[in-house]
Amino acid sequence: MQIIDSYITGWCDQCWEHFNRSIGQYKRYYKYAKIGITVDYRVRASQHERREKKYKWERMIVLYKTTSENNANYVEGYYQKRDDFVNKWYGWSHMSPTGEYYVYLLLGNHKYRRKR
Repeated sequence: MQIIDSYITGWCDQCWEHFNRSIGQYKRYYKYAKIGITVDYRVRASQHERREKKYKWERMIVLYKTTSENNANYVEGYYQKRDDFVNKWYGWSHMSPTGEYYVYLLLGNHKYRRKR
């Protein structure tokens, strides 16, 4: 899985335009998308690859880094309710307090493959 750590930081209220544009641009090329939060995105990418093979996860885009567990949960919850993600679990995540939380977008099964 390719990991793109192009996250931004700051108050989530100042980041919505970036989130909306990024998520929209990426999602249009993939059949499956999932949004989540984690404290270690490299470990989480590996877990998704092993546990959810049917989605053929190809990319993880790290969108947002925050020290606020509340902000991370808020951003994740907002998009879970709003868009057509394949998330199966919805709710508030309580993670070990490391001081840094990441919101990520998983993308799988690219829609437009070039035929060779």
